Amino acid sequence: MVERDRRHLDRGCVRLSLRAARHRTDVTDFHLQQNRGWSQAQTSAAFVPFAVALPVTGRMAGLLIAGYGASAVTTCGLALSATGLALLALTGPAPHTPYVYGLLPGLLTLPAGGAASSAGAAVLATHGVEPQQTGLAGGVMNTAMELGATVIFTAALTLVSDATSLAATTVAFAAAAFLNARQITEHRSRKSSP
Repeated sequence: MVERDRRHLDRGCVRLSLRAARHRTDVTDFHLQQNRGWSQAQTSAAFVPFAVALPVTGRMAGLLIAGYGASAVTTCGLALSATGLALLALTGPAPHTPYVYGLLPGLLTLPAGGAASSAGAAVLATHGVEPQQTGLAGGVMNTAMELGATVIFTAALTLVSDATSLAATTVAFAAAAFLNARQITEHRSRKSSP
């Protein structure tokens, strides 16, 4: 039962990470071009740090997981993603906020957290699966990530405004980080109990 609940939480973490990335690409791109009047080239250049932070953090995630464990890396990644979304929600939409301290901090922390939480959740989602079924479990996880994030994102933008949707995602990241941290604490206390 605990293993199944943990896997559901892990899949939810991955979906949240993808939803955050979708927010970044759709909502922020549209905002920069429509509200700030940026050209397509300016908007594309603004996201180069995002594109660099994602693979760099992804490479580091393996080392972090080996050193601290997948649960801790997933939890920290979710907290970092929530911070990135909060920064984008609080400073990004302001039309006259400079890029360097308005958008850039969120565009660096969001992908760093997303890469870390996705890598950790992938390890957790396939942990304990029979070796001959690991590929199948990974495929199911990737399918759920892509489909779940798309459906959730579409529903959120249909039902609420962009700012409300972004705030809801931030709260969801923080809640998932809290639940993951609580689960780690409970697991450790069970292991240390006689």
